[in-house]
Amino acid sequence: MANSTPLNLVLQSSDNEEPWVINQKIFHILNTYLQPNATSSPNKAAQEIDKLLPLNRPREEDRENEEPESFLFEMWGVVISAAEQIPWENPGQTRLVKAIRALKDLPGPTTVQMDSWGKLAIWSDLPLLGPAMTEHAPVCDCICFCV
Repeated sequence: MANSTPLNLVLQSSDNEEPWVINQKIFHILNTYLQPNATSSPNKAAQEIDKLLPLNRPREEDRENEEPESFLFEMWGVVISAAEQIPWENPGQTRLVKAIRALKDLPGPTTVQMDSWGKLAIWSDLPLLGPAMTEHAPVCDCICFCV
């Protein structure tokens, strides 16, 4: 039997500041898609996130869009935060994996040169997911012994 209890996900921000508007949009897409009674597909969620990529969205007023690297770190941070809030046995975890897979499978990867990361294909390489996971990993409070 599928869990039909709504997920109570929270968009986390640092320093008690209002989250970046793009993070709010990513969170809204994920929060809507991940709910147990959601009817949207992983492909639709992936396409909506893809539209927010700085290369795919119009400039706001007289400002340049952020670099793809910055967007990706922020986006993965929202994804990781959502994953941390979903119980492991909840179907939302599987739905989240399907959305990430749908991102990876989006057609026509755009290759972008990223400062210290080299050329990465958006989305097929899932660029910067690994570094974002490392950055968001919980700190171990244990004593480690080196041999």
